[in-house]
Amino acid sequence: PGVELTTPNYHLLAYNFNPESEKFWEFVEYSREIQRNGCEARINKLRDLGMPITIEKVAKEFPKGRLGKGNIRNTFQRDQECREYLNGKHKGLNPTDIFFHYLGKEGLVSNLEPKRGIDPYEAIKNVHEAGGVIGMAHPPKDVKDMKELEILVMQEIDFLEIQPNLKPKYPYQ
Repeated sequence: PGVELTTPNYHLLAYNFNPESEKFWEFVEYSREIQRNGCEARINKLRDLGMPITIEKVAKEFPKGRLGKGNIRNTFQRDQECREYLNGKHKGLNPTDIFFHYLGKEGLVSNLEPKRGIDPYEAIKNVHEAGGVIGMAHPPKDVKDMKELEILVMQEIDFLEIQPNLKPKYPYQ
C-alpha cells in the first residue's frame, strides 16, 4: 500500500504501512481534508477570475481522490463549461500552457498563503507507527536548501525518491 502526503513545502511518500491501521487512515483523512481546503481556496480564486469551476465539479470527477492542482487541471479538460470558458479566453493555447498560466509554480492561483499541508514530523511519526516507510518525493523539484533534508533525516525519514531526469538546483553531496 502507498499514499502521497502533502506538507506545506513538499510531498512525502508512505509505503508498506499496515492497511488495517484505523489510526493511520484517520491521519490520511486529516491530510486529505487539508488538501481539499487548499483545492477549494484555489477554485475560489479561479471563480473570482470568472472561471465556471466549483469544488463540487472537481469532487464529482474524483470522488475518492486527494484533491489538488492536477484534479483542477483535469476538470478544466473534462467539464464542458470550463472547456468553453478556457477556449474562449485562451484561444490557441494548449492544455499544458493553460495549466501553467493558472496552476504552475508562478501561476495565477498556484501559491496559497498560508501554505497548506500536514506537518512532516507528524507524517513520519504516523507512517512509522503504522509499520511503514516514508520518504520525500522529487527532492530536486522542491528542496530549496539542504537544511530541509537534514531536518527530515533527523526526524527519521527513510528515503528520498530518485528521478534521474530531474536536474537538482544544487549538487547533492
